[in-house]
Amino acid sequence: MRVVERRPRSATVAVAGELDASGSHLVEGVLQHLVGQGCANLLLDAGELRFCDVTGARTLVTVHARLRLEGGGLVVLAQPMVCRLFGMLWPVDSPAHPRVLKAGPSETTTTLIRLPAKRHFPVFRGVERPRPPARQAAGRRATSRPEPPEDALERSRRLRRQAEARLQIMREKAEIVLSTMAEVHDRLAGLHGRLPASGGSGAACGLPCDGETHHRKAEECRRRAADYSVSQ
Repeated sequence: MRVVERRPRSATVAVAGELDASGSHLVEGVLQHLVGQGCANLLLDAGELRFCDVTGARTLVTVHARLRLEGGGLVVLAQPMVCRLFGMLWPVDSPAHPRVLKAGPSETTTTLIRLPAKRHFPVFRGVERPRPPARQAAGRRATSRPEPPEDALERSRRLRRQAEARLQIMREKAEIVLSTMAEVHDRLAGLHGRLPASGGSGAACGLPCDGETHHRKAEECRRRAADYSVSQ
């Protein structure tokens, strides 16, 4: 990563490669250093970022939260593949999460965080590229060579990493839902505990359950949440 543009209250940082647990602390260190120097608005040019996992996404949320305290925020310019990952992690238009835009020649830094209109990054490969005429495209298909084995292996590894990231997101969501259900059952058990003082037990009040039933269900939800825990 490198700092492409630096101004008193804003900066543009370009990042390439893969943003995962092994390198997220380096990215956070650079961004937090800029915030400490007075930057309130940061543009993360991730047009050449091939992969980002949950740890990298949490790093960006942490930096964005600190920028909000300074009256600014974090804007991420990324390829469609990375944008889809952020879309699964973050609600649309939520102020608590960075704003994510697709990288393309139509975007200018002026509309993002009031930086100069001069483009600081090259046109990204494969993003909104003009389509060639039909005859020319047909000729290219006819003369194209098979994909090299190393490229196919790299694509396979990239798809595997994407699948692992999506699986991890689903596990985290399942853990949150089950933990919430356990809290609900605990509260219902507490309500049943107060029923005798106000008129009788759950059975006497016509309820098909009692406090002990909700305690058992809460424990079951906690066990299932532990099965989905990321640490497992």
